[in-house]
Amino acid sequence: MTDKERYSFGYVDPARIYTDTQYHKRAPQTPETFFEKNQHLIIGSGVVIGFFVGAIFLVNCFAPSDEELAEWRKPQIVQEFDGCKVYRFYDNNYHYITRCGSKITTQQNWDEYCGKACTHHRTEELTTEGNQ
Repeated sequence: MTDKERYSFGYVDPARIYTDTQYHKRAPQTPETFFEKNQHLIIGSGVVIGFFVGAIFLVNCFAPSDEELAEWRKPQIVQEFDGCKVYRFYDNNYHYITRCGSKITTQQNWDEYCGKACTHHRTEELTTEGNQ
């Protein structure tokens, strides 16, 4: 079989592949830019930064304003019955005050962390009499 016949059937001699320069030609490659090399890293960083900026924005949108906090800190009447009034104000926890005539009762409730999967509910109550 001649070389012409071999090439017509798609056969190429392996010796010619490694010695002939026409088989070693490649398409010219342009150098990659920084963005092309690190495209996945840049896009991923942008997504993460966007997530945190969005989360901070949402927290600030739903956080109570200074006016709302000032309103919470003012004693408010929660309920009134038989001349007794229950007041409530907020100071990082809700405090309840009950006033019945000359007797005043102040109550504070909070949760106390005591270890892994452990929380105790605490209550503090203070009663004073003879107040007008």
